[in-house]
Amino acid sequence: MIKKNTYLSVLLVFVICTASAQKAAIQKSEEMIKMFNAEQRFYAGDYQGALNVYSDVLKTKPNDANVIYHIAECHFKLGQYPLA
Repeated sequence: MIKKNTYLSVLLVFVICTASAQKAAIQKSEEMIKMFNAEQRFYAGDYQGALNVYSDVLKTKPNDANVIYHIAECHFKLGQYPLA
């Protein structure tokens, strides 16, 4: 009985860890898709649209220098120089 409980405990820990890892991978994938969409908008000349997407990504990654750079780049292209 103790062996069975030990196996069940190990299985439960494994399932919880796996689910957590999958959630992190999905979140990272969503952020990568948002970054790609923002880049496409920027290169298409939709600087405000790109700025909106980058600002959304910044909410989940507030210290990401790459996102902050792209936000400044959008402000520059929009002529919002003090914000750039």
